[in-house]
Amino acid sequence: MTSRCLVALVAAALVVPAAWGDDAAEDLKKLQGTWHVTKGVAGGREVAREVADDSRFVVDGEIMTYESSRDKGSAKIKLEAGKKPRQLDVEVLDGAEKGKKRLGIYELAGDTLKLSMTRGEKRPESFDAKPQDDVLYFELKRAAK
Repeated sequence: MTSRCLVALVAAALVVPAAWGDDAAEDLKKLQGTWHVTKGVAGGREVAREVADDSRFVVDGEIMTYESSRDKGSAKIKLEAGKKPRQLDVEVLDGAEKGKKRLGIYELAGDTLKLSMTRGEKRPESFDAKPQDDVLYFELKRAAK
């Protein structure tokens, strides 16, 4: 009886991380494509509407690129869908920040994506950026195909 319980626990321990990996792979698949910024907050201050309207994110494989008429930058993303809230690790691939790591969280609901990332070493715990925070928050809407 005890050995059956042990086998069941080991099997469950092996299945749960695989399921989390599957969720992350599924989320990554859902993120593919172009996302328009509907709201942006930096350090607790909402970015100007014209800046948000001029900005978009494009996800191609594991690469997320931010694009606007003034700026462009890419990062490699890694998702952890088994956490609450779901987590996002970012490695900047170009520019002055190349090689830097960013910690974030995300929420994906249909064609709406919320991203909250920090430039610091502590991952955001929620999607609200306070004025003193070094947090970037975006609400995104999937672009029509």
